[in-house]
Amino acid sequence: MIPTDPLARARFESMHLLVRDPLARFLARRVPVDEVEDLFAETMVVIWRRLADVPEEAEVAWTLGVARRVVANHRRGVSRWRRLVDRVGLAEPRASSDVSLGTDPALATAMARLSSGDAEILRLSVWDELAPREIAIALGISPNAASIRLRRAKARLRDLLRTQGDAVRAIPDISES
Repeated sequence: MIPTDPLARARFESMHLLVRDPLARFLARRVPVDEVEDLFAETMVVIWRRLADVPEEAEVAWTLGVARRVVANHRRGVSRWRRLVDRVGLAEPRASSDVSLGTDPALATAMARLSSGDAEILRLSVWDELAPREIAIALGISPNAASIRLRRAKARLRDLLRTQGDAVRAIPDISES
């Protein structure tokens, strides 16, 4: 976002020139190279939003304090993402004794015809054996919304399977809403 107030814009541009190199060095020493640019930009956004709070004669120190918090928030986010990946098995789905898409072509065909959202919520439920409240956490939605979406996804899958034959009875927890 480009500042529209001429005085604020001038201050922001002068701050950018002043803090650009120290901020880039600060970030380069703390995060992987491919993350520096994004975290630099995020820090500059904070500077713009809080331009009135930046103390005169301490712009660099204040900016590095902001960058420190931006890096900490980024690290927490990466850590949360890794835990989520481990928890829901995004890297490789667990084999389930109930349903294996590899051995049931009717199910694989029906799953491929579902929307990506419906397929994902069913995978979280069946492959990863998550309860609706856990699915809610994984998807960042309310438990009620997860339950509703799961019920609707099961109904859509059931309808698709019915059009392909009587395979719906072979899939646990899909034949009943």
